[in-house]
Amino acid sequence: MGLLALAVLTASCEAQPASAPSVDHPCLIAEGSDEEKLLQRTLRTERFKGEWFKTTEGLVQKLKKDLQQMKPRSSTVPTGMCDYIPEPKHGSDRVAVEISWTSPNVLNRGGVPSEDFTRYTVNGVPADSTDIIARLQVTCGLSGDLKADSGKALLQATLANTLNTGRRDAEAQKQQIAFLYVMTRRATDALGCENKPLQGDPVVKPGKG
Repeated sequence: MGLLALAVLTASCEAQPASAPSVDHPCLIAEGSDEEKLLQRTLRTERFKGEWFKTTEGLVQKLKKDLQQMKPRSSTVPTGMCDYIPEPKHGSDRVAVEISWTSPNVLNRGGVPSEDFTRYTVNGVPADSTDIIARLQVTCGLSGDLKADSGKALLQATLANTLNTGRRDAEAQKQQIAFLYVMTRRATDALGCENKPLQGDPVVKPGKG
């Protein structure tokens, strides 16, 4: 299910406290961490719960399988990574992150006009955002049997923030891009991208990279 349908339907998933002490899930947010503070600003609340669709190992295996099966000049079906839901809950509002692979120069904006997106860079990585959708792409060089396939694809991360609907201020867009960056870094670290495409705390700047 695509992120743009998130306000209508939500896939079933395992729910746990976002700060649960486990390394088995890619979505856990440590209490008091910079990531928690960034997520709280993005959600505009201090209290939230996290939901995840796969363990870290399950996410890695799914992304590797998708890469192997990816056809030229195409994109894979996005894999749900994390949902964060404000408490108290406001309808279906949440921040959600999906990960997929895409061929270079193939960008599916989900039917959203390109002029609705504002361009940014985050630590030099190109990103773009509307009020509720943020997206970035990075090269993730893998080893072994996936070396050739990963050289022909980009890892694409997408964030949907339905709490931001109608808020077109730049600060809100920068916050969701910064949070998307730190969550995408979890995926690249788990995958073992040899080029280490995402490093350091996110610094979001306007403009094309």
